[in-house]
Amino acid sequence: MKTRTIVTRLCAVIAAILTLTGASLKAVVANLDDLNYWGTGPNRAAFVVDWNDGKTNEVLAWGFRWGATAPNVADMMIGLASLDPNLFFRIDSSTGFGASVFGIGYDSQNNLTFSVTGAVDTTGAATTPVFVAGVSDMNITNGVTDSPFSSSGAAPLNAGDHYSEAWNTPDRYWALFLSGDDPFAFSSSATPSLTYPNWAEAGLGVSGVSLNDGAWYALSFSDPGYISVAPGAAVAAVPEPGALGLGLLGISTSLLLFRRLGCAKSR
Repeated sequence: MKTRTIVTRLCAVIAAILTLTGASLKAVVANLDDLNYWGTGPNRAAFVVDWNDGKTNEVLAWGFRWGATAPNVADMMIGLASLDPNLFFRIDSSTGFGASVFGIGYDSQNNLTFSVTGAVDTTGAATTPVFVAGVSDMNITNGVTDSPFSSSGAAPLNAGDHYSEAWNTPDRYWALFLSGDDPFAFSSSATPSLTYPNWAEAGLGVSGVSLNDGAWYALSFSDPGYISVAPGAAVAAVPEPGALGLGLLGISTSLLLFRRLGCAKSR
């Protein structure tokens, strides 16, 4: 009886390890074919986020597909947030300059409990952003077009998650980058590239840059002093369906081991 109990516990440990490993697999992104794609259509682009926060996998990448009408970067962000339950944006969807990006978050632990602490509203009062389909839109929340008073202290509730926010205070912001060879071009159009690209800072905001098939787009959290930082090497963010599939694969493998160890036999 004691031996049987030990074997059963061993099988359970193996199953847990396999399931967790499968659900957390990520691949270094070398080209567009390495990405997990969200959406449908013949056209594809890459979206990269670099939090520059020193946490594991601080640079993540998503693939995005669309049909005949090219969306802009803001459309892609909102679309990805609605499809990936781990991705979050705090924005204002309608300003005099189009959409503005205040904060970006990611549930690295994939436990669907993402939340933000330390955020404030347009008056400086403490607030907890409410994300609907992955987006907290201040234009909708406040009924006015405005930016946070200063949410530089905003952070993820779970320390292992990503979240960074600033609106030119304290001298930081989310910089938009496009794939291109000239880092000082401040272009409004990205250059298509099969492989992980060189980056050029964009000359327009996320609403002003339309997607090109095969191109790369990135938001990177700047250093203090308004010093933009080009994105580093990225890993592909594992989509929820893929993580689920890998988890099921881990369970199937574990069941096979169970049987070989005799744990699945009725006694």
